[in-house]
Amino acid sequence: MSSYDNGNISSKNGLLLETRSPSIKPCHITPDQISKELQDIENNLNDLENEGVELEMRLRIYEEEGHGDLLMDPLMVDWFNLIRKKQSYIRRESELMYIARTQDLEEQQPGVEGELRRLINKPEHLKTLDEKRREAELLNRLMKIVNDRNAIVEGLEEDRLREEEEDQQLNEMMQRLGLQKFKNKHKSSFSKLFRRRSKKASMGE
Repeated sequence: MSSYDNGNISSKNGLLLETRSPSIKPCHITPDQISKELQDIENNLNDLENEGVELEMRLRIYEEEGHGDLLMDPLMVDWFNLIRKKQSYIRRESELMYIARTQDLEEQQPGVEGELRRLINKPEHLKTLDEKRREAELLNRLMKIVNDRNAIVEGLEEDRLREEEEDQQLNEMMQRLGLQKFKNKHKSSFSKLFRRRSKKASMGE
């Protein structure tokens, strides 16, 4: 797994198990660093997509030809580890996008607040028409910045809840490995997890 994976990673029977830890406010990351890491993630996700297609084909062939669990189980371990890696990359990609947006808003806010404060402190009868318009413009801009920052917090909470649900679903599937042969509905659910698109890709539509 990558060094930037969220949560604590451990291994059991060759499977990657993950327990998530509380989010910590990250240190400042430059736009160039964010851009480079996002590109690396995109490249890794493309590689994982190709691996997933190939692995799914192998699983289907083994199942159709009736080779049995001796061949299926190691492939299922690879399959689970692949989805765990993909989830990790997607979660980091989402985190970087939140960080970039938060840092941008944090950089905007002091300047807006400072200029707005100067205008508000100026006696009303001394303000020009342009200054009054500028004050209203800055107030609206500040409200938008605050609302956008609140939306980021809400988005992070939504991601956290979705990721907990994904982890629970995946861990339940992993526990069944070795106990029973997967039914089509189990593999269908897992395929759906694997094909979940990144936030970056969804926002680009």
